[in-house]
Amino acid sequence: MLSSIGCASGQGASPTPALTPVTTPTLMPGLTPTPANTYKVEFSSYGHGQSIDIYRQGELVGRFWAGAVYLDAELFFENTQAWAVDLDNPMPQDKGFEAHLGAAPDESPWREIGYIYNTYSHTVYSPSGNSEAAAIQLAIWKWLYGREAVTSGETGIETRALEIYDSAAGQTSELPLYIDPVLDGIQHTIVSAHEIPTPTTSPTPTPCEADRDTIQAALYAYHAEKGEWPTANGQPGKIDWDKLMPGFLDEKPSTDSKCDWQVNSNPEGRVCLRRTC
Repeated sequence: MLSSIGCASGQGASPTPALTPVTTPTLMPGLTPTPANTYKVEFSSYGHGQSIDIYRQGELVGRFWAGAVYLDAELFFENTQAWAVDLDNPMPQDKGFEAHLGAAPDESPWREIGYIYNTYSHTVYSPSGNSEAAAIQLAIWKWLYGREAVTSGETGIETRALEIYDSAAGQTSELPLYIDPVLDGIQHTIVSAHEIPTPTTSPTPTPCEADRDTIQAALYAYHAEKGEWPTANGQPGKIDWDKLMPGFLDEKPSTDSKCDWQVNSNPEGRVCLRRTC
């Protein structure tokens, strides 16, 4: 059953790196997720992004990867987009690590960071995806360390990061899932949190879950190319399958008659369903 990705009410649609270590203050207090579950997490690959110069309090501290990475978490998720939430530790790429996974605190700046994740993470699937991803990452760091406390030497990325940062002020959205390594010296990250992980065995995907992932990839690819969603008016709403076939999907999902797949309005672009599968 996929009730966790139902569509937003009142809308036509419905819901769904190796960093250079530096000597800097640690993360803000009170970030231990509750409830917490321990999982084996592994680096999968780099996503959209690029290396940029990072300044702390106006002083150049190094060149950092700014952008998405993809992580696997044992028995929970595979190849999932993640974003760094600290500037002090590297992401190990050659071995896994144990980490607690739990909801980030329901408070600022995590509400704003959740808004950034859910509003902008799909925008990396665009011609300017690498610089957009770098700006998203920088905006997240700004919410954690201070708007002017962390800056980039790349003017375009800095300007875009400030736009993203300012757009999140006072906003709230689904809180991200916080990945808190058990051992010190490993980078902290966040992923999307549709639910707190509790499985003890690997679940078999339902037909709806399999279609959801395929449809989501098609929606993002279409938006990156067309600049709008594959609906009657280009806005969130009921999916027009003719716009996705054959360039983005081979065929209309057989589950649509049961699930009534939609393009969600909040967070925008997330695939969702009007009826529980």
